[in-house]
Amino acid sequence: MLAGSLLFIAGFSAVFVSFGALFGGLGRLLLEWSPVLTRIAGVVVIAMGLSFLGAIPWLMRERRIHRRPPAGLAGAPVLGVVFGLGWTPCLGPTLAAVNTLAYTQASAGRGAILALAYCLGLGIPFVLVALGARRALALSDLARRHALPSCGSAGA
Repeated sequence: MLAGSLLFIAGFSAVFVSFGALFGGLGRLLLEWSPVLTRIAGVVVIAMGLSFLGAIPWLMRERRIHRRPPAGLAGAPVLGVVFGLGWTPCLGPTLAAVNTLAYTQASAGRGAILALAYCLGLGIPFVLVALGARRALALSDLARRHALPSCGSAGA
């Protein structure tokens, strides 16, 4: 379970670190266009708000990938990549702050380091759950073995 969680974290870290490096690298190139980009981003935010209100129905389309990654350790990093791509909008405010900071730092390396720190913070709970799952299963098994039979299972 620990190996699977670490591979899962590696998958979404690859996505987020790539984004951080991309935003950091673009920051250097696009810093001079900041006022224009701020206005464009404002228009995009307004359009997204109108879309959420239902005023722009063609923006409400949904696309899904219907393939499942393979089960087991081989599928864990693939599932992490899918998680990273699919949950990017859900992780919005914090991830946007990290990528904005990477953009303003104007360095792909710094952007990657910021995103890696974000991935560590996001990934540590997965590792803790993986470490605690074995113990929880053992305690559950112990409780099941020592449980009193329920009223419905008493033989006649």
